[in-house]
Amino acid sequence: MIHYGELGLKGLNRPFFEKKLIENIGKAVEGLEYDKIRKKQGRIILELNQKSDKNKFADLLKRVFGIASFAFCFRTEATLENIKQLVGKKFSLEAGTLAKVSAKRADKTLPFTSMDVNRELGTYLVNRFKAKISLTQPQKEIFVELFEGKAYVFDERFNGLYGLPVGVSGKVLHLLSGGIDSPVAAWLLMKRGCELQFLHFHAFQKFDERKNAKILELMKILTQYCFKTKVFFVPYYPFEAEAVEAPARYRLVLFRRFMVRVAEEIATKHAILALGSGENLAQVSSQTL
Repeated sequence: MIHYGELGLKGLNRPFFEKKLIENIGKAVEGLEYDKIRKKQGRIILELNQKSDKNKFADLLKRVFGIASFAFCFRTEATLENIKQLVGKKFSLEAGTLAKVSAKRADKTLPFTSMDVNRELGTYLVNRFKAKISLTQPQKEIFVELFEGKAYVFDERFNGLYGLPVGVSGKVLHLLSGGIDSPVAAWLLMKRGCELQFLHFHAFQKFDERKNAKILELMKILTQYCFKTKVFFVPYYPFEAEAVEAPARYRLVLFRRFMVRVAEEIATKHAILALGSGENLAQVSSQTL
């Protein structure tokens, strides 16, 4: 069961954001064994099967922007008796364990409230496992979410990256160097839903030199969060040849102007809406105003 954060605050365009998040989850877990993905009452249900590897799913879902949290659940019919039977079969507590039950009821047609679940299941934990109830410092917390006539029960929640799904905020051409600022800026842009393509100015003399370049290692890391992208490689030696006669003190500024103009041409040709970079104020490098 997957929860999303600020997507739930969207208005009439909320289905667009939810659809993109489901699409990105599908891309992230492509190749893994599962049954289907569906949206229900402000949640996304990713149904696994016996062949599913939960560790692989957890690792991949932690890289999907837009996910607030997720949990691996057991599902049963939404009755108090069924919930207690499931907890008795699937969970185990040592005697004296400080326990807590946290129930949420999205299905208001049920004949009981979330407080009823907390009280009944808490009593069951005390009687069955000799646990003790602690609402402030529990050692074990059982979560129950009730919707679509079912109860989803789990005892561990994994945090996501929050943010917006990649692709909802338009395309950005990002200038990527071999340093730390530009990839961090790229990650933050992706977190706000930007679909990034990259531009790198290089000094490679031969095409094969790119295979071992640091830039490709950075791309491998960044594509774990955007799944698919494109990199434009542009040599900067033509600029060096033209800038020989320029005063040395102006060459850096001219080079930066050259990069932006090239980036603008590429962005226009490929219908990209904005340019991104790792420029950062208060640095001791060329990025300082």
